[in-house]
Amino acid sequence: MLFAQEFELYEILRIWESIFACEDRALYVNCFAVALLSGIKPAILTGTYSSVLTCIKKIREHINYNDSIFRALELYH
Repeated sequence: MLFAQEFELYEILRIWESIFACEDRALYVNCFAVALLSGIKPAILTGTYSSVLTCIKKIREHINYNDSIFRALELYH
């Protein structure tokens, strides 16, 4: 379910709260996904296929979810 595998429960609740607060939820979810990926952009650009997949799988270790929420809101507006 929507980012539940990648984050802890308290983080998921905060992320879902930000999703439900937006009118166009589908657009915001896309913005949030882009914000997450932009947080690991250097690893994506320089890594191998397997290292990028590992980084995405463990994205919580590489990004700050609050920063991603704020970045997603910027992209959304």
